[in-house]
Amino acid sequence: MTALLIASAFEFSTEDLHVKPLGEEDEELYLHLYTCERVMRFITTPLSLQQAKASFEHALAQNKLSCGNRLFLTTRPINSDKAVALCCISDFDRKNEIVEIGNMVSPLAQGKQYAQQATVALMHHVQRVLDVHHFTMEINEKNLAALRAARLLGFRPCEGQNNMFYLHKQKCAF
Repeated sequence: MTALLIASAFEFSTEDLHVKPLGEEDEELYLHLYTCERVMRFITTPLSLQQAKASFEHALAQNKLSCGNRLFLTTRPINSDKAVALCCISDFDRKNEIVEIGNMVSPLAQGKQYAQQATVALMHHVQRVLDVHHFTMEINEKNLAALRAARLLGFRPCEGQNNMFYLHKQKCAF
């Protein structure tokens, strides 16, 4: 069973980052990430510019759906007006309290812990807003940096599911 994700509920800041729903102003970042061979090497073949533009329009439309099951967010350092990463929440299953999360980070921002910080902040926010406590991530086995980061956050391999990792978080007192 899936449920909807409402974009307006997912704009928040931490001490270091501002996370907000993907908007028209984020097209440059989105196109860069989806056409960049370095970013896409562990995901799929990079998109052509035309494919990336169509994907961007689809992502914006997805964020506006009242019955959407996928939400695209951007992450920017708190002292910057430029987004450096794209986050996604997908496969929200309210009955089983599960949501999948993922990150794509611009090459210039890689290695600066943005994906880890955004993942932690997003999990806390999802717990508070959606009352979800089970998280999954799909990580290519060759993406050693992402695997290391996920393990440091407590994610463990899902039995019998290649490239899938899970984390169960206790209910937080906010």
